[in-house]
Amino acid sequence: MKYSYWLGVLVSLVGVLTLSSTFGSLTDLLSDKTGFSSSTFLLSIIRFYVPQFLAGTDPNTEILLFFFKAMINLVAGSLALPLYLASRAYSTINSRNEVVFICFGVLLFLLFLAFFVYPLRVGTKKYYLDREKDQKGKGNAVLYSFSSSYYINIVRTMILKEFLLSLASLTVVGGLILSYGFYFTETILADNPTMKARDVLKTSWKLTKGRKWSLFIVDCSFLGWDLLSLITFRLVGVLYVSPYRDIFFMKLYLRLKEEETKKDPALAASYARINEKAKKELLVQSSIPFDQDYPLLDIVLMFFLISMIGWVWEVSLHLCTDHEFVNRGTMYGPWLPIYGTGGVLVLLSLKKLRRYPWLTFIVGIVLCLSVEYLTSYVLEKWRGIRYWDYSDYPMNLDGRICLAGGLVFGAACVGMVYFIAPLFERVLKPIPIRIKRTAAIVLAVLFCVDLVFSNVFPRQGPGITTAGMLL
Repeated sequence: MKYSYWLGVLVSLVGVLTLSSTFGSLTDLLSDKTGFSSSTFLLSIIRFYVPQFLAGTDPNTEILLFFFKAMINLVAGSLALPLYLASRAYSTINSRNEVVFICFGVLLFLLFLAFFVYPLRVGTKKYYLDREKDQKGKGNAVLYSFSSSYYINIVRTMILKEFLLSLASLTVVGGLILSYGFYFTETILADNPTMKARDVLKTSWKLTKGRKWSLFIVDCSFLGWDLLSLITFRLVGVLYVSPYRDIFFMKLYLRLKEEETKKDPALAASYARINEKAKKELLVQSSIPFDQDYPLLDIVLMFFLISMIGWVWEVSLHLCTDHEFVNRGTMYGPWLPIYGTGGVLVLLSLKKLRRYPWLTFIVGIVLCLSVEYLTSYVLEKWRGIRYWDYSDYPMNLDGRICLAGGLVFGAACVGMVYFIAPLFERVLKPIPIRIKRTAAIVLAVLFCVDLVFSNVFPRQGPGITTAGMLL
């Protein structure tokens, strides 16, 4: 199959993962056996402060409680995941500190949505927009929002859209109408990042005026494919339905745009208002390939960044599953070098395979599992301690590696090569070399000191040794 096809599949997969419904579906999957609901958990927080809030048994109170829960579940749909994780950590609310911790976690999740997930969603539209315009979409277009000087405008527009949709969802029907009215928000931002938030929403409303019911019918026409996707464990959806849907709606957007701009000169003028600075910026951005060479200094900093992200990942998973904070690293600092080593190794050794995402996925699995097996073996022989054990996982080898971890490693390698590394490079490139060199030296010294100290006094105990790393 052609490279462009697999790239389109990967981009569409990113788009699916950034949808609010995906977070809700993930929460439904996790909470299937626990009976969790956002409204019930939020109600327990409110009753910690106001014990008698909707606590009566009379019919009027029960009706109010029903509508309260229904509205909360509608409005807080995208917050279901952090609320579920909080409910796992605190099954009952016993102190104000727990409430503060939950609010802080939800705030971090909202910031993650606003400043990372939403821009990625716009980036997927940018890829398909470029593909339709010049038949040459590039994978790094997914990172379009992050490298644009209009990043804040994109974030602001998406926040406004989601806020208005949340309010409209209180009326159910209003939420449905508004969701179709703002259907092309992300696509318009990808097409014209200079447009102000209010103008973007107004433009989307113009494009969908008198066509909302038709859009709804088109969405319904995909129900059969969605059912087939469900039956095949999402395989058909990932390989065919999602890319086809994205291409279809991009072609529809371009046709509607052409029709409306002919009828409305003001709308045509708003589309033409991309200034020369934006054009030059987008031109430079589109010329940055994902198969670029990375400077040694940036690779060193990427090693520490990925190691720290790996540490946060492991600590967060343990916090959610065992309800306790444990430094899951083999060292004392906030880093897991196995993640950084794997990430950098993949970036350097798979350079010749970057044109073939499927081959990067397969070789990435083999490479990362080899690193994990070797690391486990060396640590056990060197320190006499086993830091992870996959013996309870199916298709494992000596409890050091397993197939499930390998598949996640492969997906992570694809993400690293085509998205994460280019994103990090765009962040690191503008930083003066003097500052990057100082940061690299400081981190390297701290890392070496930590390495020596953890070798003399190895870390072990519950949550650290003989526990499977949920990769």
